[in-house]
Amino acid sequence: MEHKKWLEMYQNEKTINLDEILNKDDYDLLKRLEIVINEPMCTGAEYERLSLAVGAYYEDENMTEEDKEGFKELSSVGVSKEEYDRLFKKFELLDKKYYEILRKHSWNENN
Repeated sequence: MEHKKWLEMYQNEKTINLDEILNKDDYDLLKRLEIVINEPMCTGAEYERLSLAVGAYYEDENMTEEDKEGFKELSSVGVSKEEYDRLFKKFELLDKKYYEILRKHSWNENN
């Protein structure tokens, strides 16, 4: 697929169905994280923004000061580490599905 068509698909085609992995509790948790999802189907670009917003709360003991720039504290929104970790694992599953979709539509595949 040529790059222009791939980019159009990435920005405009709703290829990712969040409902395949997320449930009502997950959507409620996303709201508590101040992340708004208007509909479960999203484009690649929308998913990337969503994934980055969820990742902004990710923390581990090896983070550098640079890593912590833009980091958000779970305690600031009343979410436990256990709740977040459960949601984060679901986004890891979504990432695998998403990257498989991208691979299938890769503009490099046919060039």
